[in-house]
Amino acid sequence: MNVEAPDNDDSDGLGHAFFTAEAMPLKYKHKHPKTTTRGSCREYTAEKIEKSFELVIDEGYNAKYAVLLTGIKVRTAQSYLKMYNNDAERRLSGTYSNPRGRPLCK
Repeated sequence: MNVEAPDNDDSDGLGHAFFTAEAMPLKYKHKHPKTTTRGSCREYTAEKIEKSFELVIDEGYNAKYAVLLTGIKVRTAQSYLKMYNNDAERRLSGTYSNPRGRPLCK
């Protein structure tokens, strides 16, 4: 039995590419998504907080505009006002602790 050696002619150009190719780095292999870190925790002075409360309560500004004038972050001021409104004695007029709407059927 006569066995011929395989031809070394690579007419398609791919021949032994699997064995001779260098390891190619994968672009997205094992990369973690970029996570954002939380900003620094700010403690605002009592004067700034009181000034924003005065603007909201006495002068009738909304929370966003009042804190833009005082330099407090909007979400922080909204949470301050929510804590203020949760106190029944100091609650702003027109705000309620219970949800309003149609009563539930029994």
